[in-house]
Amino acid sequence: MTAIDLRKSHKRRWRAGWPLLLALLIIALLVAFNHWMQSKPQSESSVLRLATGGMDGVYHQFGAALAGVIAREEPDIKIKVVTTAGSRENMRLLGTGEVDLALVQDDTPGALQARSIAPLYKEYLHILVRQGVQPHLSTIDDLRGRPVSVGPAGSGTSAVAAAVLKHFGLVDSAVSVERFSSAEVEAAFTEGRIDAAFILSALPSPVVDRIARSGGGILLSLGAGSDGGTPADGLVATDPRFAKALIPERSYGLQPRVPVHTVAVNSILVASAKVPDDAVRRIAQVLFNQRIALAEHQPLALRLREPENPNGLRYPLHPGAAAYYERDEPPFLIRYAEAIGLSLSVAAGLLSGFLGLRQWYKRSRKENIDDYYDRVTQITSGLATADADTLQSVALELHELRRQAFRDLTGERLQADESFTIFQDYLRSELSAIDSRLKSC
Repeated sequence: MTAIDLRKSHKRRWRAGWPLLLALLIIALLVAFNHWMQSKPQSESSVLRLATGGMDGVYHQFGAALAGVIAREEPDIKIKVVTTAGSRENMRLLGTGEVDLALVQDDTPGALQARSIAPLYKEYLHILVRQGVQPHLSTIDDLRGRPVSVGPAGSGTSAVAAAVLKHFGLVDSAVSVERFSSAEVEAAFTEGRIDAAFILSALPSPVVDRIARSGGGILLSLGAGSDGGTPADGLVATDPRFAKALIPERSYGLQPRVPVHTVAVNSILVASAKVPDDAVRRIAQVLFNQRIALAEHQPLALRLREPENPNGLRYPLHPGAAAYYERDEPPFLIRYAEAIGLSLSVAAGLLSGFLGLRQWYKRSRKENIDDYYDRVTQITSGLATADADTLQSVALELHELRRQAFRDLTGERLQADESFTIFQDYLRSELSAIDSRLKSC
């Protein structure tokens, strides 16, 4: 194969290989872009206000735990825990825009913009009777005329207590209503200011646990249970907000000695419809993926389960929560199609410029190496009839041309590529031919 044939072969290989180079460059750009998109914050830092409950209640404990874990897992989402009277106030604050997130019972009348994120746990109605008056209070009807705490105004406890008292005919002035928070009930029992208290809480309730273990009170059952059902069954049948429930024996130390019949409602984490979808999706993700971390602060987190039918929750499902449950994130190329298109356009422009520059550079090198080929052709013309002196003179010129080529190479006026190697081989072949001629002279 001649030097010219080798050069043509080299060009063909380059022309065949440049599409592969282009594809590799595009893939590298996509990988780099993907890494950049994944490493950058998803959104600017935002503060979301979470309405919980009283300082001593489960809502506040759970909300504080959730805020702490989110701060660790999603640093650009800040959760500010807001202390409130409870579920009803939480929903009111959500409706007025004073908070962005809220813990509520799913029997709470919803604000128009309330959207479900996740169901949390059951809240049981505890009817706690002060120990000293217990012999005289064995049924809920015995509360008539007694001082009873029904929870703070605006709390879920207050709403549930009102529904229960009404169902059993204890309306208007049938009981002496007091509105103590769960934290205040303990002191009110000790001081004898109330004979009974309604406390709506997850199981176990910290306040009920302290009072029961200290002997300050016992739990009142909504019926003893029989084949014909209990008063709790009638309450559930007439008010669909409630579900029948049992507080198992020995839930609080030695109490209760027998299971307590009661009712329960479900608690739920809700958000305003105005909260960005991405923030809600990430909150839902932390809620379920970090249950163990949450349980270190509030063991109830171990009961968290994704709903089988998210659209069946009490309030409309937030689009961000729906995105988490359905895991409907589109593929990377679809999510960032516009950005990728722009990147490819920029990459194509850069590649075009690079290839143009490279072509110019190669052309300038090619012209230089072609000059050497032309000079070899000029020097070796007429060798067929040359005598020994002429052959020696031509050999000297070729050696000098070779030295000149290396000087241009070290001076970066020629490129150390395959074309230069082919030229050297060509030059050696010409010198070898002259040497053979001289030996035959």
